[in-house]
Amino acid sequence: MNDRQAFDRLRLPSFRHLRVFQAVASSSNLSRAAAEMNMSQPAVTQAMARIEEWVGATLFQRSSKGTYLTREGKIFNDCVNRLFDRIMDLLETTILRDSSKRAVRVAASRLKASHINVLAVVASSYSFEDATLALGISRTTVQRTARELEAILGRQLYERGPHGIAVTNDTRELARALQRICQELREEMSEVTLQRDKSALRVFIGAQPLASRALLAVAINGVLSQYPEARIRIIEGSYQFLLQELRSGHIDLMFGGLQRPPKINDVIEEPLFEEPYCVVARAGHPLARRKTVKIADLLGVDWVLPGVGTQRRQAFERLFSTAGRLPNCSVETTSVTAQIAILATSDRVTLLTRTELTLEPQIRGFTVLPLKTSIARTADGVTMRSEWKPTPVQACFLDQLRDCVRKFGLVAANREVGPKVDVSWHDRSGRENHEDEGGAR
Repeated sequence: MNDRQAFDRLRLPSFRHLRVFQAVASSSNLSRAAAEMNMSQPAVTQAMARIEEWVGATLFQRSSKGTYLTREGKIFNDCVNRLFDRIMDLLETTILRDSSKRAVRVAASRLKASHINVLAVVASSYSFEDATLALGISRTTVQRTARELEAILGRQLYERGPHGIAVTNDTRELARALQRICQELREEMSEVTLQRDKSALRVFIGAQPLASRALLAVAINGVLSQYPEARIRIIEGSYQFLLQELRSGHIDLMFGGLQRPPKINDVIEEPLFEEPYCVVARAGHPLARRKTVKIADLLGVDWVLPGVGTQRRQAFERLFSTAGRLPNCSVETTSVTAQIAILATSDRVTLLTRTELTLEPQIRGFTVLPLKTSIARTADGVTMRSEWKPTPVQACFLDQLRDCVRKFGLVAANREVGPKVDVSWHDRSGRENHEDEGGAR
């Protein structure tokens, strides 16, 4: 390996950029980090982009609530903290061992990656002239950088030798120690790479309580047939819970009824299919024997529904808006299992869709009452972060889900909310969370 190759292998990103990274990581806020580092926010954003490019992974999850470390970001943050701690310890125990802790801290804070890069090559060369050739930069730049390091440390690092100016023995040992620290950072970065590779094969799906499990199952099986090493996790919960999980980067996408709040602008929705609700009861229900069921007939039966504010409850209220009153609703639950068990053993009714009756195994054996009134509902689809760039596995899941809509002959939604998500490769992380039993569709 020649000097230039050794230099390239040990090249580090700007230490200032690394310190900006630390500021953003500790504050979770670009504006606060910019103020702390005395930089503009666009400059901080650009610095973060360069660090992510150097690392080769997405280190931050950005949302309207802040800028938070991804799993890869947390690993890299630990690496950066160790890097600066090791440099501080090295200076304190070697070349600056006679200085105060404050002086060592100030010197360490002024150290640049370029100082270490130049010192590494100068120390492995016979002279500044050889280092200039190895680095491919001007002699003036090499000398200026070398003298800057001397001024920061307050120590003589170079001496005149038979071939020109070269490093002292103590400086050569310092250079070797700094190179070891840099190499340790490189080696620790393998953990970031491992986590990134795992992230590339991971899909975290948020599923609303009555989102079609049949569609999810077929889509997931399609993904696993193409990516056997993929890891897919389904997190169930209310729309409100899953929306927060999505916006904070804990899940990759949400599947179910679309109901983005008006003031939320950092997520987009892709409608996949839409169909109205129908009134569902057990087979053999007294109203199932009639040719036509009217609104007045439904006023006299007991209902099983989710709580107030959910989409199905709102549809239920609209259905009886002209009747002057609402029928009795003895049971409120978001548990599909509980609803089905209650319907199967009583004359109570609920609102479901024909797709749910047809595709969901646990809902088979029920009948649609012959009500001619259409009960509108919002489209089903996926909700994603507006700047999300799915990995190939995540993009494959989206494609499989779209294919399922066509294969099952569902009525395609005739609108698209927001721009279509770019399917180019991008890392994302998430975490498993508890099942939430708050509101459902």
